[in-house]
Amino acid sequence: MQQQIEIKIKFGERKVVEFWESVLNYVMVYKAKRYLQENYSSRAIEPRETQMKVSEISRINSHKNEGELISQHGLRKPKYIFRVHTGFKWNKYNRTHYDNKHPPKIVKGYSFVIYYPDFVGRTPQYSIENDSGSSESCLIRFFAGPPYEDVAFEIMNKEWDLSWKSGFRCTFWGGILRLNFFFKQFSYRR
Repeated sequence: MQQQIEIKIKFGERKVVEFWESVLNYVMVYKAKRYLQENYSSRAIEPRETQMKVSEISRINSHKNEGELISQHGLRKPKYIFRVHTGFKWNKYNRTHYDNKHPPKIVKGYSFVIYYPDFVGRTPQYSIENDSGSSESCLIRFFAGPPYEDVAFEIMNKEWDLSWKSGFRCTFWGGILRLNFFFKQFSYRR
């Protein structure tokens, strides 16, 4: 197949050359993976990327809220990691009312890593919904569709800093949705 594609690209038989070049790249990657599987599958050494994925999965399995939960509709709850970024804010008010033993701890942002290993379809999405109980908190809901249930988390209702420099990231690659954001920091001035 590789030789046929190379001949067609060389003689210009195919009108969309970029497409066939990308197909050729996939064929070469596939051949390399097959070669590694056939020749090195019995060795204990794994590529760095595989080791990282295994460590991420083991971290997920240790999380208390996880598991392959199946609901009445036959949908599975995706595995996830949810992290709260906290810090201290030593403004003038907090310096007079707090000390080093009892610091003014605040929520600075959140990180979400949600695993959709069997997902086929369009990119999973998230939405922000008002929490009826409080104006200080809201819900962030992640939805991907079958075979996964929606997952929702309660977060602080503050304005996000969507700049790349401040740490905002939203990516979906390899069945893993990552969302990382921090809140805007406003300084008090008279």
